[in-house]
Amino acid sequence: MVTLLRRGGRQRKLQSTAEHVVAALRAEQLAARPVVVGAYAASTTALVAVIAALSAQVNVFWVSRWVSLLAGTRTLRSI
Repeated sequence: MVTLLRRGGRQRKLQSTAEHVVAALRAEQLAARPVVVGAYAASTTALVAVIAALSAQVNVFWVSRWVSLLAGTRTLRSI
C-alpha cells in the first residue's frame, strides 16, 4: 500500500496513511437491501450485454473495412 501511495504522489506519513486505508478497507461495510442488489445485478447484466454487442459490431465494421481496403490491392499473382 505504501508503494501505491508513493506512485500516487504521496510523500508524507506513508506508513500511517497506508495502515488507515487498509483498516478502512477491512472494516465491515454497509449491506445493500436485497431489492437494490437485484436492481444492480440486472443493470450490470444489461450493460455487459450492450458492451458485448457494441464490441461485436465494431469488430464486424473493422473486418469489413479491411476486406474492402484489401480488395483493391494487387498481389504479385494478380499482375
